[in-house]
Amino acid sequence: MTKRGKGGRASRRIKTDTGAGRQKHRDGTSRRPVRGAPDRLPSGGNRGRAGAAPAPGDVVPDDAPKTVWLRIARSSDHPWIWKRMIRRVGGDVKNGDEVTVVTSDGRRAGKAMYSVRSEIALRVLTDDVADRFNVKFFERKIGAALALRTETLRLPAVTDAFRVVHGEADGLSGLVIDKFGDRFLVAEIHGLGMWLRCGEIEQACKNLLPGHRMIVRADRRAGEIEGFGHKVGPPRDEKLPEAVAFHERGLTLYADLRSGQKTGAFLDQRENRRAFTKFTDGARVLDAFCHVGGFGISAAARGGARHVTGVDVDPDAIALAKKAIAENSIPEGKVDLVNRDVFDYLRSLPRKAAFDAMVLDPPKLAHDRTELGAANRKVFDLHRLAIPRLAANGVLLSCNCTGLVQPGEYLATIAAAARAVDHEVRVIETRGASSDHPVLASCPETHYLTAILAVVRPKG
Repeated sequence: MTKRGKGGRASRRIKTDTGAGRQKHRDGTSRRPVRGAPDRLPSGGNRGRAGAAPAPGDVVPDDAPKTVWLRIARSSDHPWIWKRMIRRVGGDVKNGDEVTVVTSDGRRAGKAMYSVRSEIALRVLTDDVADRFNVKFFERKIGAALALRTETLRLPAVTDAFRVVHGEADGLSGLVIDKFGDRFLVAEIHGLGMWLRCGEIEQACKNLLPGHRMIVRADRRAGEIEGFGHKVGPPRDEKLPEAVAFHERGLTLYADLRSGQKTGAFLDQRENRRAFTKFTDGARVLDAFCHVGGFGISAAARGGARHVTGVDVDPDAIALAKKAIAENSIPEGKVDLVNRDVFDYLRSLPRKAAFDAMVLDPPKLAHDRTELGAANRKVFDLHRLAIPRLAANGVLLSCNCTGLVQPGEYLATIAAAARAVDHEVRVIETRGASSDHPVLASCPETHYLTAILAVVRPKG
């Protein structure tokens, strides 16, 4: 697939209505906190664990090995500690090290991975200072995450592809692991500490999921900041197939695990794909930014759609979508795939209703706050172009995976775009990522995907 830079990660290029193009790709979980996110960490617990009050003779000495001292106390369970919150770093601490965290009142606050170059200087993985970040530790953490998906959510009854580890939400900040079929795991690394422990993570996964091969991919942006991924790392497996099949509610879809976007497919939209099909019976459907075709193929094969048009700028993703259409025996001509920039495609359509239901699922539009203005302009342009192409009372599923753009802000931009073309948008449901992408209440950054299901009609 189309690659971005040395990291080898594919991207979806989109353009605003002004024609300015950018290459962006969908993101993971490591972002600056949303407004109001806590910047202090919790206290409480028993002796030897986070928050334990120093007992006589138990004061942490100034020369304690592998230790970082904070200028703050803990008052939340947020797993990130910012560089500005650090008072002193032990002289023996190296980039990527496992360290003990000590708060301003002398309490041992747990164990973390340390980064010299990231603004997120510490990623807290445990409040037990006796823990060591070894195979046994990762096996315990990943095993608990796997049990949530298999025993509580019972996802194997629905799909053989799901997120096994969702970063901070599973207590493993900087690590994402997705499972595809019965053969492959894809680990996406967002921090140097995790990158240095790829061997331990892979061994833990082998113990938990025998027979699965792990592909390790570095998040390009995180790698550039922290200095990993483009240097010596886990060996690339050149024998991976170009297309790996996975199954979702009886449908076969394909992922590119070598160079596709993120881990190869967007598993976070699984439950939104099912929700959308409730509104596609007999409908003319547009799947914009269709990637490997998940929404459109679901609408055609399960939702009774009359016709589906899928549009994506990535020719390799379009090829995987075509393969899935054939594999699912969808009648010829029921799904048309267009390899084109979505903005250009929408501008080329007559300014009249062409679709009864529409999915807008653009890639991540902003990686930091300096890009928020441009991201909101793209959201406005996209909806201004798309909304008039929906029939009266047509159904729109509009998705925002840019966590820095808050749901209320996103909806306000959609409303402004609708107003600009004399339409109104009535929200009937607001959704998020699939259940295997849980949100940690103390870490709002783990809520990154908003999917707005709405009915659109002209004013008057």
